[in-house]
Amino acid sequence: MVSNTIHDLVLREIAALDASARPRLRFDKVANEFVNTVGSALSEAVPDGQTVIVTITAPIRQGTKTAAELVNKMLPLLRRSSAPTEMREEIHGNDIRVRLVSAGSRKAAKTLGFVHNPGPGAAEVLLDIAASCVKARSVSTRAKSR
Repeated sequence: MVSNTIHDLVLREIAALDASARPRLRFDKVANEFVNTVGSALSEAVPDGQTVIVTITAPIRQGTKTAAELVNKMLPLLRRSSAPTEMREEIHGNDIRVRLVSAGSRKAAKTLGFVHNPGPGAAEVLLDIAASCVKARSVSTRAKSR
């Protein structure tokens, strides 16, 4: 069965990249806990029609503390009408990138999170692909509802 969630679309787009350009994603226990913790904590604060994309470079150091500190930094920003669209943070030695993108639909995923191995441009590739998939899904959803 083919799933059509935004996350699955991003994974398919990554898989289609040339091997040398493909970010290596992590799905271990610590990675999944980090993504789930941050996603759950931020989802209520993300404005309708927006999606927050978070990437963190593995290995994750002090995962629970890093997630809590990231959430504490992000919540006040998301509540402002002029929230930054991009942010780069180093928390407990972890390189974290965040991008806020317009999803166009109130039903869109509020958060997407990815943990990747170190590599040149890996975070940027993930953010670009995820943003592209969110926007493409938004256009597709609007076309179907007409």
